[in-house]
Amino acid sequence: MQKIASLKGKVILATVVGVISIIALYKTTDRAFDDIISNIDRMAHPNHRLHSLNHLFRTVSQLSHLEQKEVVSGRSYPSVAFLSESRSANQIIDTLRILFHGDSIQLERIDEISSLLNLREDLFTRFLEMKSQSIVDKDFFSFFAGFSDSVSLRIEQDTAKIREVRERVTTTTVVADTISRASGEERTGFFRRLFGRSDHDVEGEVVKAETRVDEEVIVSVDTIYIQRSDESLFTLLEKSLDSLETARLQEAARLQSQELQLVNVNTGLINEIISIINAVEQEEIGRMNAETQTALSIAGNTIRVLNVVSVLAIAGFVVLILLIIIDISKSNKYRKELEKAHEEARNEADARQKFLSNMSHEIRTPLQSIYGYLEQAKLSNNSQIDVETLFYPAEHLLNVVNEVLDYSRVTSGKMTFEKKAFSPHETIMNVVKAMKPMAEKKNLKLETEFGFFDEDILLGDPFRLQQILFNLVGNALKFTEEGHVLITANLRFLSGKPWLDIYVEDTGIGIASEKLPELFMAFSQSSAETVRKYGGTGLGLSIVKQIVELQGGRIDVESTLGQGTGFVISIPYEKNKKAYEDNFSDDVTIKDSEKTTVWVADDDPLILNLAETILKKYLENVRTFPDGNSLLKAFDQERPNIIFIDMRMPGITGAEVCQKIRKRIKNGEHIYIYALTAQVLPEEQHIIKTAGFDNLIKKPFREKDLVQYLSGDFQASIEETSMKIDVLKAMAGDEKEHLIAILDAVASESRKDLSEILNCRIEKNWDASALVIHRLAGRAGQTGAMNLAARLREVERVIRSDESDPDQFYAMIDEVIPPIENFIEHVETLSHQESMSDSY
Repeated sequence: MQKIASLKGKVILATVVGVISIIALYKTTDRAFDDIISNIDRMAHPNHRLHSLNHLFRTVSQLSHLEQKEVVSGRSYPSVAFLSESRSANQIIDTLRILFHGDSIQLERIDEISSLLNLREDLFTRFLEMKSQSIVDKDFFSFFAGFSDSVSLRIEQDTAKIREVRERVTTTTVVADTISRASGEERTGFFRRLFGRSDHDVEGEVVKAETRVDEEVIVSVDTIYIQRSDESLFTLLEKSLDSLETARLQEAARLQSQELQLVNVNTGLINEIISIINAVEQEEIGRMNAETQTALSIAGNTIRVLNVVSVLAIAGFVVLILLIIIDISKSNKYRKELEKAHEEARNEADARQKFLSNMSHEIRTPLQSIYGYLEQAKLSNNSQIDVETLFYPAEHLLNVVNEVLDYSRVTSGKMTFEKKAFSPHETIMNVVKAMKPMAEKKNLKLETEFGFFDEDILLGDPFRLQQILFNLVGNALKFTEEGHVLITANLRFLSGKPWLDIYVEDTGIGIASEKLPELFMAFSQSSAETVRKYGGTGLGLSIVKQIVELQGGRIDVESTLGQGTGFVISIPYEKNKKAYEDNFSDDVTIKDSEKTTVWVADDDPLILNLAETILKKYLENVRTFPDGNSLLKAFDQERPNIIFIDMRMPGITGAEVCQKIRKRIKNGEHIYIYALTAQVLPEEQHIIKTAGFDNLIKKPFREKDLVQYLSGDFQASIEETSMKIDVLKAMAGDEKEHLIAILDAVASESRKDLSEILNCRIEKNWDASALVIHRLAGRAGQTGAMNLAARLREVERVIRSDESDPDQFYAMIDEVIPPIENFIEHVETLSHQESMSDSY
């Protein structure tokens, strides 16, 4: 129990450590994950600053695209879309001011962005106006340039006419050369650069003039006139165009400067926004890095804590598991030992059950007639000297059978002990007297030595002492081939309490020292050779040890192989100063016997005859029935007071008869019904009592066993008398005719049973054959044919077994037919011999 408690404590401790470790790991992990998730949530949460800045950046970029679109479209003022985007940008800036509240550096940058946006809007508006005016001036200049081209075209046409005249008058060649050279010395202005001819053309004309020298005078007169007329016009146009060009260039420079300024403002604006975005991004990245580092730090700390807790938990688990494994190994060892012991106990229980079941029929049924008629002989005071040695062993054998059949009481410590005055000297001498024939048969000396007086009286259970001595002395005689068996008894007082010390010594085969520890185990014997040679069940010493120890005593053994064995028992008793009184009486008193009717039903005529003989000593109205059906028929006509019914009868069982009777009994009427049975196992008795019986009488029964139940409407007290006649002839009482009638009835009924067995064999009616064999076995046992009874009981057991093969029934029945015939012939011979003799 301590080891089981230790293992249980370690398991509980391991469980507690495991639960605490799991809780600690859970709490640590939960807290760490909460922190990490909080950091992740903060990192995953959108940055409104960065979002607004990116929105502003996209808006500014959109404004840039709109500016380009406005410039290309030639508008003189910004479009509605541009103004809407500009207002959106200003709203974003207001939002940023709120988001960056408290950050002076960023607020300065935002104010700068706002200023740049306003500046850019102003510049863009002026730029569009200037761009629009520049387009108007350009149109005017284009118109004026077109006008110049028209004038130039007309001049070219006039020149062409002169050329035509020149072709017709060949005298112009020399003059043309002179004019060409003079014109090459003229000043080159803007108009001539834009619309004039190249020098290469004039020189070409000179070449052509040189080929026609004869026309020189006529052509030179027209050319000079035209050249002079045109020079003043071209000069005026040149001046106007130069002034216009200068103004246009100045306007273009201003426009270019305005555009450059606008570009610079846009660039600055973009740079400022990008710088703020970068700063916020860097800040956000720093914050995210800080959050990440915090999360990593938390995770690292958590991992370290988890590692520490896990290592401690694992170490604790390992230690506890090792301890538990050690305990489990021990427990497994103990469990195997217990399983082995349990298996041995179960095998022992099975063997005990089979042993007890067989013993019930093997001992009780044969003792029925032997003990019953011995009792009758004892009561008749006939041949007391001859039967005195048989009475005590028969009585003891019946008591031993009762205890063996209830062996569970012995092993469970629930055995009861009587407390009455007895003479230890007389008890021991009764055992010696009973065992002396066995000693004489083997030529052994059975000796006694007493250290106290015959008159010494103790208070205790004499039957238990007798049971112990029968077993020890019986074993001593059984295992001793020559020499003696000595019983030494002494009384000693310890603290005023008497102790009876008995030493049983023999010169037999002895016991090996290694077998001594197993000597008191149930169903155990010293060796297989001993079992083959001497037989026995191995229950005796186990029962002896239990009986001695339950009375507070002790038993020891000493033995030398081949030299002999000695058993020493010491049992405490109580002192009793009163004289030893015999509790038995010869007087029998019955009240209202004339009004009492008793019925007995049994399929065995011998038992019916015995019961009738006993009951008619006390009652006049006794009736017997050979089966249950005949009893039921009579029950419809008459009502008895008491019924004794055998449990196993042909046609209808005793339990069925009892149930039918109970159904037919009227209200207020009560009939006592008792079962006569050899089934005396506790579970069998329970079944019988629950079937409706008032009680049961175990076979073999004695006279007082029957009479003590004759108490339905009267009181009866009956006590035993000492046995006086020979057991074999006591069955018939004092009448020779009665003995002959019994023997004839046994022979007649046995022949009928033999005939029924043969018929059942032919018809394969095995259930009916088992019932007939059971009846015949009981009859054989009643007449002393124990070997035949044993063989018949075995055949009955095999037939009733569910696992038996019906094919083997033929061979088994064929084997018992000859012994049955020999038994019948022997009974008939005895009957003939008795009828021919004059007297007993």
